[in-house]
Amino acid sequence: MVDEIDTGLHHSVMTDMWRVLIASAERLDAQLFVTTHSLDCVRSLAWLASSRPDLCKGVRMHRVDSERSKTVVYGPEEISIAAEQHVELRG
Repeated sequence: MVDEIDTGLHHSVMTDMWRVLIASAERLDAQLFVTTHSLDCVRSLAWLASSRPDLCKGVRMHRVDSERSKTVVYGPEEISIAAEQHVELRG
């Protein structure tokens, strides 16, 4: 688990960060839990999901909403569409 994974990172390296983390988790057969409030971080994940769907097939984003009893779950395609349409995914 990594809390606020983007802290101290420049937006230009976030896509590479996601690529390395997702590939490493897949290679190690491990789950990765990451938190962020950064729209740049979410958009970088969306770009990677669009450009490398093979790599991101197991990626899910959960948005915590205090008005709901469950998280709102986005898969790679929904993450990409939301980023393109400027839909707010962060809780």
